[in-house]
Amino acid sequence: MDTQPGLLPSILDRLTDPESRGTVACAGYSIEQAAKAVQDDLQWLLNTHSDESDDLKDYPRLGRVLGFGVPDLATLGRLKEIENEGICRLLEDRILKYEPRLKEVRVSLKQSNKENPLKIALHLRGLLAMDRAPDFAFDTTLDLASGQFLGVK
Repeated sequence: MDTQPGLLPSILDRLTDPESRGTVACAGYSIEQAAKAVQDDLQWLLNTHSDESDDLKDYPRLGRVLGFGVPDLATLGRLKEIENEGICRLLEDRILKYEPRLKEVRVSLKQSNKENPLKIALHLRGLLAMDRAPDFAFDTTLDLASGQFLGVK
């Protein structure tokens, strides 16, 4: 029986996901499994607070590791500095920097929630970085009170 080549999972997925080896018919991940892995990793990225210290500028490699995630958007000082469109650009930059399996990432605002102004609904769209680059999109909500992204789907 010939096997179909699958997509090579990330090293983290290979270490933690027993299904990352694929099946007899298809070694590795299917496109759907790869998209789910990226979605799970994006939720991890978006819900991790990064260290924005200026002290790290002299140590670029350490700064890249400690910079993983997004700045704490729940603080009032941050809310005054950055508007909703600025949040979208910040998220695009962080996703492109820390998620190499995505390209052409665009983050946009969805209809605002008038009942809860501390929640911002966002739509993320990009291309999976592979041949036949399938479109990748999901929605999430940023809870400004807690600084957490809710319901990445």
